[in-house]
Amino acid sequence: MNNIKLKSLIESILFLSGEPVQIEKLVDFFKISKEELNNIILEIKEDKYSDNSGIYIDITENSVSLYSRPENYDIVREFFNIDKKKNLTNSAMEVLSIIAYKQPVTRAEIDNIRGVKSNNILSKLLDDGLIEISGKLDAPGLPNLYSTTDRFLYIFNISSLDDLPEVKIEEVEI
Repeated sequence: MNNIKLKSLIESILFLSGEPVQIEKLVDFFKISKEELNNIILEIKEDKYSDNSGIYIDITENSVSLYSRPENYDIVREFFNIDKKKNLTNSAMEVLSIIAYKQPVTRAEIDNIRGVKSNNILSKLLDDGLIEISGKLDAPGLPNLYSTTDRFLYIFNISSLDDLPEVKIEEVEI
């Protein structure tokens, strides 16, 4: 398959997906290397999605997606009559922060850090697609391990977990 056709197909997949597409899935499907895929994505980005475009390509460690530019959100939201983004509660932000910085982490570890149960918050974060069950801990009961998702990276506008701000222990309220 020639490069022009491949670019067209990948762009169509990204457009129709409506959510992040896993890079490994594209690599496996098209039987190309990760480097070749990255080059194709960068070519698509340079060809069509300049800083003046209303659409941009968001690339994270594990996924790629097409999105409307964030600076256009208010007008697009008004046009489509979309309710404002749901805000996370302080408790949800606390649980999400623990997972982001300590992942993979079990519910018991989260509960221990917080001093209260986190079951309902974990369910909500799972439903919202901000976290996922990333495995099982090899311990009695095989507890779930929780990690953040690519959606978490997108929502918080970071490319990778390495971009999380450094937390200094003296800044943490006890």
